[in-house]
Amino acid sequence: MIIVPEKHATLEQRKENAKYIEPTADHQLTLVSCWPRNDNSHRIIVIAKPAAGMITAQKP
Repeated sequence: MIIVPEKHATLEQRKENAKYIEPTADHQLTLVSCWPRNDNSHRIIVIAKPAAGMITAQKP
Protein backbone atom coordinates (compact mmCIF):
# COMPACT_ATOMS: atom_id res chain seq x y z
CA MET A 1 0.00 0.00 0.00
CA ILE A 2 1.35 3.40 -1.00
CA ILE A 3 -0.06 6.90 -0.44
CA VAL A 4 1.09 9.60 -2.86
CA PRO A 5 0.24 13.32 -3.09
CA GLU A 6 -2.18 14.42 -5.78
CA LYS A 7 -3.83 17.79 -5.16
CA HIS A 8 -0.67 19.86 -4.71
CA ALA A 9 1.76 17.52 -6.45
CA THR A 10 4.22 18.92 -8.94
CA LEU A 11 4.20 17.72 -12.54
CA GLU A 12 7.33 15.70 -11.73
CA GLN A 13 5.56 13.97 -8.82
CA ARG A 14 2.49 13.22 -10.92
CA LYS A 15 4.69 11.64 -13.60
CA GLU A 16 6.38 9.55 -10.91
CA ASN A 17 2.98 8.51 -9.51
CA ALA A 18 1.82 7.43 -12.99
CA LYS A 19 4.26 4.51 -12.94
CA TYR A 20 1.80 2.65 -10.69
CA ILE A 21 -0.86 2.51 -13.42
CA GLU A 22 1.43 1.50 -16.29
CA PRO A 23 1.46 -2.07 -17.62
CA THR A 24 3.78 -4.46 -15.78
CA ALA A 25 5.67 -7.58 -16.83
CA ASP A 26 4.38 -9.56 -13.85
CA HIS A 27 0.91 -10.52 -12.70
CA GLN A 28 -0.59 -8.01 -10.30
CA LEU A 29 -3.76 -6.13 -9.50
CA THR A 30 -3.41 -2.41 -8.81
CA LEU A 31 -6.22 -0.49 -7.10
CA VAL A 32 -6.10 3.31 -7.04
CA SER A 33 -8.49 5.51 -5.08
CA CYS A 34 -8.74 8.98 -3.58
CA TRP A 35 -7.54 9.47 -0.01
CA PRO A 36 -8.57 10.65 2.52
CA ARG A 37 -12.21 10.02 1.87
CA ASN A 38 -13.46 13.58 2.32
CA ASP A 39 -10.46 15.52 1.05
CA ASN A 40 -9.13 13.88 -2.08
CA SER A 41 -5.63 15.37 -1.66
CA HIS A 42 -3.78 12.08 -2.11
CA ARG A 43 -4.10 8.76 -3.90
CA ILE A 44 -3.93 5.43 -2.14
CA ILE A 45 -2.45 2.68 -4.26
CA VAL A 46 -2.79 -0.97 -3.29
CA ILE A 47 -0.87 -3.60 -5.24
CA ALA A 48 -1.84 -7.25 -4.92
CA LYS A 49 0.24 -10.10 -6.32
CA PRO A 50 -0.84 -13.73 -6.62
CA ALA A 51 0.30 -16.19 -4.01
CA ALA A 52 3.09 -18.56 -5.05
CA GLY A 53 1.77 -21.28 -7.34
CA MET A 54 -1.53 -19.51 -8.03
CA ILE A 55 -0.75 -18.35 -11.58
CA THR A 56 -2.14 -20.68 -14.23
CA ALA A 57 -1.35 -20.76 -17.91
CA GLN A 58 -3.59 -18.60 -20.06
CA LYS A 59 -5.58 -20.34 -22.78
CA PRO A 60 -5.23 -18.91 -26.29
